[in-house]
Amino acid sequence: MSYKIDNNVLIFQYFILLLKMNNQLRNFVRKELSKKFDQKESKKIETKLFELCNILATEYDDNIGELYQKFAYDKVGELLTNPDKKSEIISDIDKQIIGWESCLFKTFRENESKDAKDQVIGIKVSKGEFRCKNVRCKSDECYYYPVQTRSCDEGATNYVVCSKCGGRYTFS
Repeated sequence: MSYKIDNNVLIFQYFILLLKMNNQLRNFVRKELSKKFDQKESKKIETKLFELCNILATEYDDNIGELYQKFAYDKVGELLTNPDKKSEIISDIDKQIIGWESCLFKTFRENESKDAKDQVIGIKVSKGEFRCKNVRCKSDECYYYPVQTRSCDEGATNYVVCSKCGGRYTFS
């Protein structure tokens, strides 16, 4: 004797299970947010977050439960650790800005842009900061850069490079 299960029944059962899970998770997220914000604000933020995940799930044909778990974890963590940036984080949620483009990575993006610009323009050498140890050169046009060559609990090794002769030496 074999039993045939209708696919629609399985899909419906999965949907009910997903709804229960989502409601539990959503309630947990609201509870965590209420540690820093009032209940009304917490519900508003969580609803915006859920709407964002719903839009992303539809747009990318993805599972809203998985998306919500990921983004709720990320955004709630951002809000709880940076309550002073609440308006910027909520603005990111409203504008569907996630990941590297979010407001919390602004400083990193600016530093990366500056580093890339320095690589294109080149290093500016200031005179007199270091003197070349090459006895024939003794130029005062040197630059230095730090490199973490040992374990992280020890200081970085600084490399000094002469821009005239290319001589190189280190100091710690």
